[in-house]
Amino acid sequence: MKAHESDSGPVFRLFQLAGLTLVSLLLFSLLTVLVAGGDLESIRSLKLAQLLQSIGIFFVPPLVLASVWSHRPAAWLKLTQVPSAKKGLLVLLTMWSAIPAINLIGEWNDSIVLPGSLATLEAAMRAMEQRAEEMTERLMVMEDWVALLSTLGLVAVIPALGEELFFRATVQQLLHSKVGKHLAVWLAAVIFSFIHFQFYGFVPRMLLGAIMGYLMVWSGSLWYPVIAHFVNNATVVSFYFMHQQGWVDLDLERFGSDTTALAGYISIVVCTVMMLVVKKQFDTPTPGGEGEVR
Repeated sequence: MKAHESDSGPVFRLFQLAGLTLVSLLLFSLLTVLVAGGDLESIRSLKLAQLLQSIGIFFVPPLVLASVWSHRPAAWLKLTQVPSAKKGLLVLLTMWSAIPAINLIGEWNDSIVLPGSLATLEAAMRAMEQRAEEMTERLMVMEDWVALLSTLGLVAVIPALGEELFFRATVQQLLHSKVGKHLAVWLAAVIFSFIHFQFYGFVPRMLLGAIMGYLMVWSGSLWYPVIAHFVNNATVVSFYFMHQQGWVDLDLERFGSDTTALAGYISIVVCTVMMLVVKKQFDTPTPGGEGEVR
């Protein structure tokens, strides 16, 4: 099977990915219902559903198909190159520098008003956004350190690994071989943002996806976008926790927008400079590095 499938083209592989993802989603959704015992309203069930669906959608299809497409699935998924501490730190600082910019762009995105003829569509999208925000608020209730760690695992670790395996290691790589690296980065970023079904956060999430996409293009390793994704999500979770504990008053998700818009504009400049610095670092190949994607 491997010998036959290894010759399949990127378009056929994308169809394979879509098909297996749909099947896996259905199976893991059924598993969620069975394990939850019909109770899908409690926080425990919500977290269980989030975990199982993340595994079913983002982990299973890339790992299964990479083992079919390649005799070295870990290398195909760009997992074999160990990230350096220096470059990892630069990625961390870049993601922190981007937070106010992302919030500012998110405010612009949220202010979009559709024409009157699309009022019904706008109302539906606003309702979806509201439901997503309510679910996030429920997931972010953390009363102690144990809750913090479990939330970090669910909201930061699992998405960082799973979504990067799916979107950057698989979707972006397949698109790269068909349409080139730049278009692949942006198409994967668009799909990454779209699949979250939060259209009033579409643009900032797409830009985050593009940042992570270029980190993989420049480094040839999936671990740098994984680090970036984890830093972004873990920072939000940590500030939620500190705010709930009364340790900080800063609303991180608003910093850089509204009355602090200046910080957002400065952040755009700083983040752009940081991305150039990161690219320069990756232009010098790491000795023993795996398969650079240029």
